[in-house]
Amino acid sequence: MIEAAAVPLGQTGEPEAAEFLAAIVRDRSSSRRLNRAAVQGLKEAGPAAAPSVRELLKDGVDDAGAVWLLGEVGSAEDVELLVPMLRRRGLRLRYYTVMALDELGDPSAVDGLLFALSDRRMFVREKALVALGKHYTDEELIDAVADARKRVPWYRRLTHHTYRQWERRRQSARR
Repeated sequence: MIEAAAVPLGQTGEPEAAEFLAAIVRDRSSSRRLNRAAVQGLKEAGPAAAPSVRELLKDGVDDAGAVWLLGEVGSAEDVELLVPMLRRRGLRLRYYTVMALDELGDPSAVDGLLFALSDRRMFVREKALVALGKHYTDEELIDAVADARKRVPWYRRLTHHTYRQWERRRQSARR
């Protein structure tokens, strides 16, 4: 019953509705179906949901849906809240964090996206590479990579490995 009401509740655009839906996401005892409905309701709330979603993430809720949602309704100030999520264990959480950084498209997300190029999973690295290519000019990327190489000595080896894997995958898809 509550699942059916989550989206219309979010469509009201009221901050109180967003807080209620965020409380459902925060509650670990709620079902996965209810959690997804609450995230969808928060999406429908639009920018009114951003403060509630920020609070969720600041409280340590590792919810991939909340991270994705912050990418949809958040702003450039949320990049610093999202980047630490790239170090978390959950694969889905890391992937949605890269998606959120891609959606925000803020230049301050470059370091986080460069860090994501060293992720264990290929599709996280691939999404980061696509996001970098979509939002930043070649000059910005060259500067960011050069800066990252100075700060992180192992970065060169990891980015080279990531690029080689990406090229192999692209070539095998063409066959």
